[in-house]
Amino acid sequence: MNLKQKFTIITYNIGIIQKNIDDVINGISKGDIVWLKHKYKDRYFADPFLLYQDENNYYILVEEYLFWEERGKITLLTVEKKEFSLKDKKVIIEELYHLSYPFCEENSDNFIPEAYMSGEVTKYYLSDDKSKVVKKEVIMKEGLIDQTILKYNEQEWIFTAKGVSPKTQLHIFSQKPGDEKFIQTMNNPVKTDIKTTRPAGRFFYWKYKLIRPVQDCEKRYGHQIKLMEVLKLNSHIYDEREIATINNENNPPYNETFHTFNVYEGFIIVDGSHDYVRFPMKLIYKKFTPLMREIDRLKERFKSSK
Repeated sequence: MNLKQKFTIITYNIGIIQKNIDDVINGISKGDIVWLKHKYKDRYFADPFLLYQDENNYYILVEEYLFWEERGKITLLTVEKKEFSLKDKKVIIEELYHLSYPFCEENSDNFIPEAYMSGEVTKYYLSDDKSKVVKKEVIMKEGLIDQTILKYNEQEWIFTAKGVSPKTQLHIFSQKPGDEKFIQTMNNPVKTDIKTTRPAGRFFYWKYKLIRPVQDCEKRYGHQIKLMEVLKLNSHIYDEREIATINNENNPPYNETFHTFNVYEGFIIVDGSHDYVRFPMKLIYKKFTPLMREIDRLKERFKSSK
């Protein structure tokens, strides 16, 4: 590790592209991404999944990563639509291990975060107002990475990476109606390729084609997005082909990686990152972790009491 790397902090942010997938399938232009406006310098927001929306706001589940804690938690952001600015945030789950990638479908009453270090895949159910977890259910006794759920051909499928070779190997599990658990239905890993393997968001349909967004990690983790058309999926065979490569290099400042790509009706929610050299903040974060955690806790308590 050189001196620059020692003091570099990778800062992610979420963004929105206010266009249909038809308009960006061949790439995005300068200014297409509006990055979230917020005041925080001691943390980042990544892995955005839209939970629901109303007339004025988006409600987005994200990984919130505080630099001094060095682990993620799952937070619900209230984001004002007009300016794409942060109005409020609420921690939904915090554990002693890292949490990220809170997979959910729009208007769902549940989500499944990555919790690889727990050794389990857990589904969390939300209250009617989606403000807190009311129940959780372990659906697999194995820690997975970026697990992405697909309902297809009357089965539920999990596309995922694992702790061994998470950037290069794709694993698939499935569950039929009436099955008690997800099972491996083909010889995993079903695919080995650093460019087109690791999940990058929800499946979506484009021109009647089923599309899987993936991370191209050849140059670095989450360097750019590739879109893969699913050609065949059953209990024995999986086949796909690349139809597009999309990067965000023309949309600074978070344009050094392009890491999540979630397509919705009329817009796309994404994230990206920027490498900041912040001397001596990286050392301060590590040295004063207990103090920083207490300050943050008091801020949250004050905010909730207002």
